[in-house]
Amino acid sequence: MITSKLNLNHELYIKECNVPKIQDEQLLIKVLSCAICGSDLKITKFGNTRITEERTIGHEIAGEIVSIGARVKGFEIGEKISIGADLPCHECSFCNNGFVNLCSKNLAIGYQFDGGFSQYMVVNKFVLQDGPVCKFCNVDPDLACLAEPLACAINGVDKAMQCFNLGKPKNSLIFGGGPMGLLIAEYLNYRKVFDITIIEPSKDREFFIKENTQFNTLPKISSENKKFDSIFTACPVFETHELSLKLVSSSGVINLFGGLPSVSEKLNLSSNEIHYKEIVLMGTHGSTPFFHEKALKLIETYEIDLRYLITHKFSLNELELAFETARSGKGQKIIINPNE
Repeated sequence: MITSKLNLNHELYIKECNVPKIQDEQLLIKVLSCAICGSDLKITKFGNTRITEERTIGHEIAGEIVSIGARVKGFEIGEKISIGADLPCHECSFCNNGFVNLCSKNLAIGYQFDGGFSQYMVVNKFVLQDGPVCKFCNVDPDLACLAEPLACAINGVDKAMQCFNLGKPKNSLIFGGGPMGLLIAEYLNYRKVFDITIIEPSKDREFFIKENTQFNTLPKISSENKKFDSIFTACPVFETHELSLKLVSSSGVINLFGGLPSVSEKLNLSSNEIHYKEIVLMGTHGSTPFFHEKALKLIETYEIDLRYLITHKFSLNELELAFETARSGKGQKIIINPNE
């Protein structure tokens, strides 16, 4: 089979190897679709402390079961499954209470375990035992693999919405018009928040948003602009964190959704302003199996239609070009089809 590897110099390369043999508590899937995530781009630029050996990355995955371990129940060969990233360790209190994304060991596909930029992939016991894995049959695998990033958006929006005592926010601001920003906007719209503004400096992406969605978009925003009830930072830009504190309304919520590179500046803030305005400053990271299942159902029923979000598709042999396209910002969701 053909697979990809990320070496410890953060370089991707393609190699041929044998199809992996599975153990009794594992599945083997033929990877049908695996999307490139912003965190994959960060890994290939900065590395990640969780990756300590050569690794196949990619964690937005949909595939078909081709082999089943002797101890695995509830699955059949030929079934299609969508898989999330964050895995339960089954030992810490966070995992035992369902908060897999806050696992003390921080286990994830594409980090400690090989991911989906490969023709075949082992689905391990951490996924199969209360992990983010769901069957699907009514939607294309290219869409089913987007359950993972949509689940992250659901996690972020739902937790932000819980902070509002009076119903829901009247308006929302999103920094970043890439895939995650649009997924957050789509789920906010599903939750009936209709006044949504996306800040996106890229002319290509601003045009894309105007052509394909009903969301407002601006290339930039100043601290003198109107205030927003909820703000999400869906881009790795430090300045958006500073601006959020100036643009949030009283009793508003800021979700520092997108992580920053470790070399970024540190945020200075006025704790008095947070105190007197009753501002909620929060962050969310990853998702849980519950959110993954919810995301897949929304995709399968087209209650959230993400077909427009897929702008480019590549074979596994074109992985380098796919990453170049993702880095360019000219596309949105970039899909790898390893077996095409």
